[in-house]
Amino acid sequence: MWEVDIIDASRKRLRRRFRAESADGARAAALASLPGPKACTLAEALDRYFEILTAKGAARKTVANYRKECRALGAIAGCAVDSISPAAAAAALESAESRGVSRVRCYRLKTICAAAGRHALAEGLCASNPFSEVPFDVPRPPRKKRPIPPAGLKAARALAACGSGHSAAAIGLALGCGLKPGEICGILADDLDAERMTVTVRGIWRESIGEPNFFVAYPEPSVTRLPAWLGDAPRSWAASAGSRLLLEKNGRRRDVEHLRSDANELLRIVGAGCTLYGLRLAHDEGED
Repeated sequence: MWEVDIIDASRKRLRRRFRAESADGARAAALASLPGPKACTLAEALDRYFEILTAKGAARKTVANYRKECRALGAIAGCAVDSISPAAAAAALESAESRGVSRVRCYRLKTICAAAGRHALAEGLCASNPFSEVPFDVPRPPRKKRPIPPAGLKAARALAACGSGHSAAAIGLALGCGLKPGEICGILADDLDAERMTVTVRGIWRESIGEPNFFVAYPEPSVTRLPAWLGDAPRSWAASAGSRLLLEKNGRRRDVEHLRSDANELLRIVGAGCTLYGLRLAHDEGED
């Protein structure tokens, strides 16, 4: 009995001490030294995650919105992360949804908590990440497809066939092969066979809130044939490619969002009346 009281008292003293310390290493070491489950609560893990986002340059309004979203968690925010089971995490999200919080907001709340758990886990603040194991998803409604005018498709084809830059290559691969921007960013220089007019896709670069893109390899690479209307454009892409990646820029991989925005801006300049997403849909619908 006395031993339990001593452990609880020391835990409270340590927790008061980490709040006063700003050094990440000292905080993680102190939490890791606690006996039994780690004392880091979900609210503390979220606060630490928001500090990391702010340090990385996230907009203050964005972080404030994330904090506002987390109010829907309720009492579970005060529980230690290690004491929360995946079932309890799922119940908290379902409870928020029953109180009128939209399913989309609940899904965003789940991703925020899972990201906070990943950082807390990496820093030794907890030993588990319950929200990452919650199978809570949102059925994505079909996006409205705006028809691309024939003149827009003609302009996009001409741009892909005559251009030699990264944006032109992205436009050609999206319209000609139906590839996603994340798949295009992961294509290696050796994956493009300009002689056989084929391209091999090995995976996709995914975007994550407040974190760098991460690569997800496909179980099996897929080989797609390039359309004949691209002409000699694939040869110019291969000739200007970097040492490793097809769309290498300054020795680094193109970021998914940057590639998408650059290609969309080029499509706007030529008056195509569509985006990279619209071109991919045009290929999927067989409009090319």
